[in-house]
Order: sequence, then structure tokens, then C-alpha cells
Amino acid sequence: QGHHNSCYLDATLFAMFTTVSVFDGVLNRKRNKKKDIPEYEEIQKCLKLNIVNCLREHQFVRADHVIKLREQLDKLGKVPGMLGEEKDPEEFINLLLDHALKHDPYIKLSSNQACHVLQLFVDSSQYDLKLPDTETLLHLTLLQAGLKLTQTPSCLVLQTPRSGKDYKLFDRVVPSTELDISNLLTEHPRQCCVCGKLAELECHDCFLQFQEASKDYTFCKKCFDNNKDHKNPKAQHKTVGIKYPKQVTKKYGKDKPVECPVKMKLFAVVCIHTSHYVCFLRLCQPDNRPAKWLFFDSMADRSGLESGYNIPEVTDAGDIDSWLNGSKLKDSSVQPPPEVKRLLSDCYLCFYSNEEAAMYR
Repeated sequence: QGHHNSCYLDATLFAMFTTVSVFDGVLNRKRNKKKDIPEYEEIQKCLKLNIVNCLREHQFVRADHVIKLREQLDKLGKVPGMLGEEKDPEEFINLLLDHALKHDPYIKLSSNQACHVLQLFVDSSQYDLKLPDTETLLHLTLLQAGLKLTQTPSCLVLQTPRSGKDYKLFDRVVPSTELDISNLLTEHPRQCCVCGKLAELECHDCFLQFQEASKDYTFCKKCFDNNKDHKNPKAQHKTVGIKYPKQVTKKYGKDKPVECPVKMKLFAVVCIHTSHYVCFLRLCQPDNRPAKWLFFDSMADRSGLESGYNIPEVTDAGDIDSWLNGSKLKDSSVQPPPEVKRLLSDCYLCFYSNEEAAMYR
């Protein structure tokens, strides 16, 4: 209900637990006496019974339930001002999952680092990205840092290049409805973008030249040598050899086509504008039907003045997928509806899931 600056927390909880079960592992793990804090069971019970159960059964969570969770998190002393101050969603996620519930990080990097939220950041002076999407930004972020993902995350939370209400690198960011992370995984078989066989090289210059995640940059040696850009002596493209486990090279050899893309699906976006956080939910439909979008605002209306209360609201956000996946955004003569404008300009956290990975973790 947006009580005492809780909109950041309301929008984040709504994104995490309303329509997906990818975060449900934190609700059911039993306390490890050696690993977990003494308050573990109390916080877990409050989150499960007072927040998630109410949200899923009654589609409504009272303000006092959220206050109780904030009180418990505030007692940990890790983040000052949890009771009444406005915080960033990633602060709340890290406090809840990392410190309070000690959940194994969803994102594991080749640098031996792990995190629950991955910050996207690129050098805007180096690239002319007028309308970047999160897939391109993810590839650029990891390529520039020389990093890979060591496993397919069941959940991937991406923070766009901005910091709360104070700073944002791009005026608009398109939340990709699907991320192909095949080329970002350390030991995953990767496809030559020309012939479809097992790739042996990756060319970062090819990707950076086109600045599009859809522009593949993995080649077998033969196709790389035959590529016209690589034959140009002025291009001077540098390559990195791809190392695979023995079972991968044995399975695919040199002639077998590689067809095993790893994809993450968008299910929620938390947005911010003038210190107020809201949430867009994306509900995938069966039989390849267009996804449905919902919009949640915990402070959509109010009853009374100082002694009153906020009235949360969920509304139909319309057909957003056709805008995100089509070419209409690049047509300056076509004006997107208000919901799409808000999503692009205020996009802050994008939540993705991989159902297959979630089954095993």
C-alpha cells in the first residue's frame, strides 16, 4: 500500500512473487544452524505467510504486513533506515536474499564472483547506442569485463545503467522479452553463426562493430577465415579461442550442427520515476499466444489525508510485446502508448527466468 515510502519494496515483492515460483526456494529452505542467522525462521515465516501467501491467495497485502517485514530487516542493522526511508530495490533484494535468508546467489561469474543483481554498464562515449535493449547491454557488459556466466541462472535480475532517481545513462532502454545467453556461458556448446557447426572462436570486434546482440560473433575457424570483414587487413579483428569440456567436443565433433540455445524469459520490470517505484508484470501465455502485461502501483489512489491510507491498483497494460519485439519503436512517426513510454524511460530492474534451470536449483 505504499505506506511510509514502501513503494520500492512493494514493487519488488510484487515482481518476485506474484506470478512466478522462481524465488520460492527462499520460502521453504530449513534453517542451517551453522550458516543462518538466529532471525532466519522469523523473517522467512513473515515473508511466506504475511506477504507471499496473501499476495497469491487474496491479491492484496496490507500495509502492516509489509511494516512487520521491514521491522525484522531493520533489526539486522545492515541497512539503516529500513523502517521509513526510501531505498533502492537492489538494496532490498541483497538484504533479503544475501544477509537475511543466505540464499545461494543466482548469478555466478567466471571471476569467481556471485550476485543476486547484475549491474549493466557500458561506456556510452565508445558506442552510439540510441535505443539499447537489455540483451545488447548484457553482452556488452560481460564482453568489456572479460566475463562469462559459469552456469545458467534460474533467475537473472538485470539493473539498467542508472542509479535510482539521480542518474541514468540512456534516456530509454528496451527490456528484451527474451535473452539468448548461449554465447555468455563458459562451457556451453556454441554455434558458428555462418555454418551452424561447433564454434571455435569468438570475435568481440564483430559484436562491438554492430552493437547488436542479434549479430552473432562466434565462428568455426573456416568460416572466420572466409568472412569478408576478417579478410580486410585494416579490420584487425582479434579473436578469443573457445574452450570446451571433452564431452562437448566429443559430442559435436566438427560436422554435427549445434542447436541448443539457452534463453531467459522476461517476467517483470520494476520502474522508477521521481522517487516512485511501480511494476510491470509480463505473463507468458500457452500455445505461443501474445504475452499479457499488467501494471501495479501501490499508491495509485488514496483515501483520506494524513490519517488515511493508499489504495493499490493492478491494471491491464495492453499489448506491450508487439512494441518491444517489433520495429515500431524505431519509427519516429509512430507514437507508443503511455504504458510503453513509461516502461522504456523508467526501466530500472528487469527480471528473467529459465524454467529448466529452476527445476534443478
